[in-house]
Order: sequence, then C-alpha cells, then structure tokens
Amino acid sequence: MLKLIVYLVAIITLVFTNIETCSAAGAGPAVNIMQQKGYYKVNIDLTAVDGNRRLMGKAYGKQIKAAISNYEYLIDSYFQNFLNDDKNYNKMLERMRHIWKNVPAEVQDEINGITDTLCSTNKNIMGDNLLSPDEFRMLNLLADTFRATNCSAVGVMPAASASGNLILARNVDWDDGKEFQLSSIQAVIRYKLGEKHYLTMISYVGLVTALTGINQYYSENADGPQTSSLFFALLDSDIGHEYSDIDKRSYPSDLRKYAEDCKTPEQLAAALKKTAKQYAFGFLVFMADNNEFGVFEDNLTYAPSNMRKISDNANLYLPWKIADTIGAVNCFMLKSSLDNTMGVDAARSTATQQNLQTGDNALYVGNVKRWATQQRLLKSNGSKHSIDDLKKLAGFGPGKATDGFIYRPSTQQITIFEPASSHLEIFFHPIGRDIGDKESPTFTNITFNDK
Repeated sequence: MLKLIVYLVAIITLVFTNIETCSAAGAGPAVNIMQQKGYYKVNIDLTAVDGNRRLMGKAYGKQIKAAISNYEYLIDSYFQNFLNDDKNYNKMLERMRHIWKNVPAEVQDEINGITDTLCSTNKNIMGDNLLSPDEFRMLNLLADTFRATNCSAVGVMPAASASGNLILARNVDWDDGKEFQLSSIQAVIRYKLGEKHYLTMISYVGLVTALTGINQYYSENADGPQTSSLFFALLDSDIGHEYSDIDKRSYPSDLRKYAEDCKTPEQLAAALKKTAKQYAFGFLVFMADNNEFGVFEDNLTYAPSNMRKISDNANLYLPWKIADTIGAVNCFMLKSSLDNTMGVDAARSTATQQNLQTGDNALYVGNVKRWATQQRLLKSNGSKHSIDDLKKLAGFGPGKATDGFIYRPSTQQITIFEPASSHLEIFFHPIGRDIGDKESPTFTNITFNDK
C-alpha cells in the first residue's frame, strides 16, 4: 500500500509539473520562441493551458530566459539610459504602481506569470543588470509612464487599391536605447486564443500590452476559407497637460484586452470610448478590418472622444485631400478634439507652452510636415495605390520628422498589411546598429501555418 501511495504521488507530481514546464522548455506546444533573422517568432497557445494566463505566463518567462540570456540586462540598461538617476527611476516606478492596479486582470495574470520565472531579483535597483517584477511591469506600462515615442500610419480603401483590397502601412518610431536594446528583442508574437482565433502582436519579446496587433478569426463558408482581421496600432498624442497618474488606467493594456474581443473598428472604438477619460496620456488608435478604417482620437479632456473616418477627411483641423485614403500622425484632427496639431492652442495651460511632456515643439512641427508628406506621396501614385507604393511611403527617408520624413533613424518597425488576404510584411530595425544615412527599409514576409 505504501508503495502504491508513493507511486501515485509521483505520478500526480509529474503531471502537474508537466502542465507548467512542458511548454516552457520548448518540448511542448504552449510557448515557443524561435530566433529569426532580425527578430524573434513567438508562438503561444493559450488553449494548451486551458486559458490559464498565469500558467502560460510562467511558461513564457522560462522561454524568454532560455532564448535570450541577457534579457534582464537589456531591459535594466534600457531604463538606465533614459532615467539616469534614482530620482527619475523611483518616479517611474511610482507611476507604474498607480496605474498597475487598474490593469485588466487577464493582462496582469500574464505579466505576473512571466515575472514568476523570468525575474532574478525582487529588489528594485537600477543598474544591477537584473530585472525585478516591478521593472518588468514598468516595461509593459512604458507608453503610460515614459514619453519617448512617435508613430505614423496610412491606409488605402479597396476603391483606391491596386489589388482591390484594403491595405495599410504603420511605422513605430521608438528610441532604441544607447546599446540598441529594443531592436535586439523585436518580435512577432502569435497567440492562439481559441479554436480558429488568433492574436498577432508586432512588438517585443515580453511586451504583453498592445503596440501593433491583428485579431483574427478563421472560418469556412460556401466560398471556402475566410479570414476576419481587425488591425490596431497605438500612436501617442501629447495634449500638453501636466502628467497625472492618480486613478488612471493603462491604454496599451486596455487595448490588448479589448482587441481580443472585437472584430470591427466600431466595436473596438465603442470599448475604448467607455474608458476614454481614464488615461494618463492622449493617444490615437489606428484601426482597420477587411473593409474600413478608423482612427480613434482620445484627447482625455475635451468632449467626447470619437473615431475619425474617411468621410471626415475634408472637415479636419488639417484637411486630408486624397480620396479613399486615411492618414495618422501624433495629433488629433477631428474638430471635436483638442487642436494639438502645432501645440499652440489658446485654451491650454502654461504647462502647454512649456511642453512639459515633450520637452520642445519638434513633435508638433513633425506632425504637420509628416501629414503633408503622406498626402504628397499618395498623390504622386495617381488614383490607385499598391503595396509597393505604401512601402515607399512608409520608407520615405531616413530623415527628421521636422523635415517631413516618415522613415526615421529611430524607426523600429514598419508593418504592411492587407487584411483580406492576411498578407503581412514587416521591416525590423537593424540589430546592434543605426540605420544608415541612405539605407532603405528591407521587408520580411511573415506567414503562419495555424489555420
């Protein structure tokens, strides 16, 4: 009897151990990280752990540690590059803690699971080459707490597309770190959320919150296989008000959660609208499905946040004149929103004039000039625009935003996507170096074998 009990205990222990570890070390299906040329491909199967996000996070954390041995150093040194001293470091940690408590439970569970197995210390010490749970949470709330980002996007409706399908281009312009830390962990992260339901995040290894993503459902009908795609991308938009994190939510965290449950821009905009006034920083969400675009403008303080559509193009702060297309830079364009196109609105506070959140007026000038460049380049294509045309537009540069360039030395990623066909191409910032003065972006075709 004693031998039987010991045997049963051993079996039970083995089973429960394997639930967590079979996917963490690459021996099972739940989490797998594969190094590619210039980026990592991450496959995460939430169904393999019965939807348990904490357990999946643990497996993910183990895989990160195994695949990227210097991951903790990369993130710790990235913070050190920007924060410089303990005063700024502690300020960012405090911001994170205030916002963290309002992060959706599902997102918290995944992040906490990763910290369980990835982080080597519980001490918050900047410059120790280690990563604490608080520091990893701060990485995931980067857009809520740090102000060092810049992005753009442009889209073409089927009527103006050479392929007859809606197509889009999206640029991410983030500071890479002095040692090119972020570009060394660029990733395409593919979540299996359910049967024929997938979420693709174009981002960085370990970043659970949203930056650029595609929510997809596969189905079959009389015409054969069908794919329903919802594309979404964040762009920050400085409203010039003094920063406050008290009782605020995380918009990249909410976007991650909301996007999982939505199939159309209207559904996603409706979800964002419910929490639109609860964030610490203004932002846009550029979004598209197989047939239409929207740009959700969250200006935090002005009445109400709304979604900009192509039908609004002629009646904006800065009109958009190219038929059946849409653009986005880091400012609001709806006349119901705050006018931050040049950062000089008489209704704004003294803090606005000092640009406390951006440090100078370069962001605003860059917005206006990039907005004009997008239209000029689209106009040069004629009435029809191809995927190659969008690549040229998104790759216009490299140069400064204040000179109207779209592709910049800080460009981390350019995503080209055609939702109807799931055609996906991505430019990844070169690993370990600057973009050359005359270097054009090179795109990688991204495919998945999961239908």
